[in-house]
Amino acid sequence: MMTPPLKICWVEKAGSRTVKILQVNGEPWREVAASLFRTAAKFSPEYATQRDLEEAFLETEYTVAFPYALKRLSMKSHLSAEMERALSAKLVTPPTIQRILYKCQQLGYLDDQEWVKNFIIQQKARRVSPAMIVQKLRFKGIAQEISKPLVSQLVDRTSEEQQVLHLLTTKHRRCDFTDPAALKKVIASLLRKGFSYALVRQTISRFQSRGIPIPDTG
Repeated sequence: MMTPPLKICWVEKAGSRTVKILQVNGEPWREVAASLFRTAAKFSPEYATQRDLEEAFLETEYTVAFPYALKRLSMKSHLSAEMERALSAKLVTPPTIQRILYKCQQLGYLDDQEWVKNFIIQQKARRVSPAMIVQKLRFKGIAQEISKPLVSQLVDRTSEEQQVLHLLTTKHRRCDFTDPAALKKVIASLLRKGFSYALVRQTISRFQSRGIPIPDTG
């Protein structure tokens, strides 16, 4: 006796215009983002098994989700983890996400190490301390074991001192360095940017010839 084909239909999720539900034999089977499955959400009613449907669904999902990933990458470079989160937010299944990430990496559209290097260089140009750069990368999902060596390679101690000097002579140029209270605020500001207190003290000491005291922040 032949097994009857699966009965497939699409319904909108109650209370949501952004999500569609693929039903199989009257039961919810998969939720998808309506913005991805605008015209491609048509499946033949001839699938005899769940496996046939699964294979067809994954292939269709890839065909609609991959262009979405490319569009995002054309507007802004992404880390693999960022792209993974973006695809997950569109309800793309994990197998398809991994397939898309692999394809983008193969094509050179996703390069985490290059992205991290560019990020460090940009942050360095903005006078951000190495410690703060590592922290920002950690928030983006980059482990310190990966970021610290790259930061050390691209931002040496001389660069750190130059960053502090630049901030002292630009952002804090109107500060009355003869006023211990004002100087204390400047030091606190530099510490919040991630520069070490020892480095800040050492750099400010270059102004000692002008008789500027270094207050104790403790």
